[in-house]
Amino acid sequence: MAYLTLSSNVTGPAHAGTGNMTGAPGSSGTCASCHSGASVNTFAFGFDMVDITNPGAPVAVTNGKYQPGHKYKVTLTGQNSALNKFGFQATALDAGGVSMGDLKPGATAPVDDHTVGGTEVIEHTGILTGSGGTVQIEFNWDAPAANEGPVTFYGVVNAVNGDGSISGDKTSSTLQRTYNDQTVSVADLPASTGITIFPNPASGQFTLRFENAVPGTYAVSIFDLNGRKLHADQAAMGQTGTIQVQASGWASGMYFAHIVKDGAQRILPIIIK
Repeated sequence: MAYLTLSSNVTGPAHAGTGNMTGAPGSSGTCASCHSGASVNTFAFGFDMVDITNPGAPVAVTNGKYQPGHKYKVTLTGQNSALNKFGFQATALDAGGVSMGDLKPGATAPVDDHTVGGTEVIEHTGILTGSGGTVQIEFNWDAPAANEGPVTFYGVVNAVNGDGSISGDKTSSTLQRTYNDQTVSVADLPASTGITIFPNPASGQFTLRFENAVPGTYAVSIFDLNGRKLHADQAAMGQTGTIQVQASGWASGMYFAHIVKDGAQRILPIIIK
């Protein structure tokens, strides 16, 4: 989601010509592609949404749904205990990887939106300064019209040391959160089900970890950017569990894990080093 140095990408990767680095489907990678690699010490939390159109409505993060046609304040939180300067990039896509709604700057500055290859992203346009190693980034999202289905936000936070180079910077892994359209029935895994991939970026093998899952059988397929299926597996899962995937011999690049249970699905990006 974010490339940030004090040189070429201080104005954001899309503005600087690097492109979409959110780790979302169709992106060119993540900040870790250039900045020192991902760090276990940099975290991205959120996305938390508040309904601006109807302040009395349930917060989207509570019920996992958005109201079509409403305006939302979105908060993305980043954290690094050792660094206090940050950048970010985010996007909102449907299940087919098409931009959903309209991203706009909010209370946090300097932030702006750009279109990269038909995909809308929002990003820093200057250094974002945190407080105590934490930065809260606010921007706005105009939800699409009714019957558009689920939307997934993807984002990356990059903590930087401000030395004008890409070394010593620490990027988060890609954060994603899916919200369903309140007006339609959608086949998406419950928002309360936590699925993470580690390590990510990976080399040789990686693990899918399930937390607060609905017990049952989960099918996992791994695809490359050309849609080729490289791995397929399924496992009976309780509320917690793991699935390991062997990736030896896979080319470096972006892949996607397609996770399905009883027709409901989720897609997660994976980077192979």
